[in-house]
Formats: sequence, C-alpha cells, structure tokens
Amino acid sequence: MERVVDSEFIYKILVIIDIWEEEEGVNITFETEDDNGLSAKEYYKLVFTHVISIEKSIMDINRLRFSKLTVEKELKSNICLIEGSDRIKSLDEYFIDIYKPNNLKHYLIVDSSDTVLDVLAYEQPVVKKIDKPESIKILKKEVEHLAWWNNNENISVIEKELEELRDYKEKRENEDKKSKKDEILANSFGF
Repeated sequence: MERVVDSEFIYKILVIIDIWEEEEGVNITFETEDDNGLSAKEYYKLVFTHVISIEKSIMDINRLRFSKLTVEKELKSNICLIEGSDRIKSLDEYFIDIYKPNNLKHYLIVDSSDTVLDVLAYEQPVVKKIDKPESIKILKKEVEHLAWWNNNENISVIEKELEELRDYKEKRENEDKKSKKDEILANSFGF
C-alpha cells in the first residue's frame, strides 16, 4: 500500500514557479508560504539528477489516485515521498533490464495552487535558496513599464483621457446620425 511521508526537505510551497531541464537535471523553482498561507518571499530551486520520470498535473485530475494514498500523520512539507509506490512497482514488472528500481525514490511535490509533480529519481534532490527567479524579475519589469505604475500619471489624467474618448465617440455618433438623416432626405423624393 502506498504511504505518503514527509521527505527530508521541510518546505511549505505557495507556488511552483518554473520547471525546466538542463544537463545537470530537472530544475524546479518555487516560492514558500508563511504560517498564514501568504508569500514568505523566499525562493528555492530544487534540482533532481538522474530523473526517470516527471509528471505535472492538477490536483483534480489526481483526486481518485490521491484518495487511495495513506497519510499516517500530518505532513509538515509539500515535498513528500511515496513509500511502496505503485509506479515504481510497475517499472520493476515491465522494465526490469532498463530501470533498476531498487534505489528509485518517488517524490510527490504539491503547491497551494493544486499543481502536482510526481518525480521518480535515483538520487535525493538538492535544494538551493535563490534570489527572485528571472521569470518574476522580467514580469515585474514589464509591469513597471506601464506609465501609471511609476506614478508618472495619476487618476485625473486617466479620467481626462476617458472624457476625451467619450466626447470623440459622441461626436462620431452625431455625425453618423446626421449623415443617415441627409441620405434619407436625399432619397425621399420630396414625400
């Protein structure tokens, strides 16, 4: 029977930010949450080497599967191990000569956004604390390019632009009405 237990890494994950593969292995960056479930503003990179399989899904898809997992005590981490993994057993049955499942570990990584990662790896991952991931820095830079973000414009300027747009729209509607009225008069044959 599959059992979920805490891994050697105790982290509460708010969101899994990025997953990518390099020569060194599979990299997963995540942001941790504080005791209130809010951002702790701490970022980590989890690096798996010798990965056999990694699957990403949403919790709802796995609801039936997770209902069969046993958790004996409250988990302290979002990086867990699945002991007695059915996936490892199936590898043992079907791929005896390709995979040596004796040393395989099955990691289950979840975040508060219901992202689920199933990772089969031969070695325990390495966790490194990092600065804000590049993807977050780029997104913040894009948002800061918006004029209103840097207080270069205030709400009164935006309201003025909206009023100008409304006036232009009203002017165009009046011109269209007059044009239609003139066309009707021209084609009415004096009736």
